[in-house]
Amino acid sequence: MKVNKLILNTVAFCSICILGVTCGSASAQLPKDRIFGFWGLGALSIPEYDGANDADIVPLVIGRIQRNQYYLEVQGLTTRVNVSRVQGIEFGPMFGFRFARDEDLDNETIAMFEEIDSTIEAGAFINFLFQGIFSDSDQVSFSLDILTDTSDAHDGTIAELNSTYSYMSGERLRVSASLILEYGNDEFTDTYFSVSEQNSIVSGLPRYEAEEGFNRLSATLFANYMLNQQWSVMGLAGYQRLLGDAADSPIVDIEGDENQMLFGAGIAYHF
Repeated sequence: MKVNKLILNTVAFCSICILGVTCGSASAQLPKDRIFGFWGLGALSIPEYDGANDADIVPLVIGRIQRNQYYLEVQGLTTRVNVSRVQGIEFGPMFGFRFARDEDLDNETIAMFEEIDSTIEAGAFINFLFQGIFSDSDQVSFSLDILTDTSDAHDGTIAELNSTYSYMSGERLRVSASLILEYGNDEFTDTYFSVSEQNSIVSGLPRYEAEEGFNRLSATLFANYMLNQQWSVMGLAGYQRLLGDAADSPIVDIEGDENQMLFGAGIAYHF
């Protein structure tokens, strides 16, 4: 697969949480035990792998099915299930899929690297919601995601800290801003940002050993405009800065860019 889906997961997570705020706010006005939610389709322009200069256009599928406090969310390549019954606190299992990084890349140098297999990651999340901070229609959320490789693709673990502020502008437009800080352990960071002796020989890049640490800070602005009670249009723009050993890697410093831009748009159906 040509596209590295870590960035796609990040954007999907931002957009689904923001759009989920809209559903969550509306749920208080719905009859108890009613099933509600949304499905959305869109397209994203993202770097083809972590730190790449080249961009790809990829599809985005997001959605939520909710009953009372419980919900199932599809977030691009990530799925979350909230099992909490406590108002304002969400937690539960989550699963993610990460595509391979192989020879199907526009960057011919990185395409010569040893292939990193696709993998399924499993873990958990917790999300704290606070309503009515500055107005009756705004919300702040703070969340932590932890995912671990279930195969031998990278054998690592990543953690994401996310904070989101969302508010209604008028009766139809909801605007949200999100910040995400990502941490990768030694195994994860070594897999995706180190340059092994073999990769150095075939690519000409210097050897490099990346170690654990905070490797990414992301900021995303999202808007969702309700056309009517069933349909809405959404758009997002994001900036990501690679940090620490990830930013210093020859994969990024020589062949790519530590500054990453993200753009997307789509449509959603609410039920």
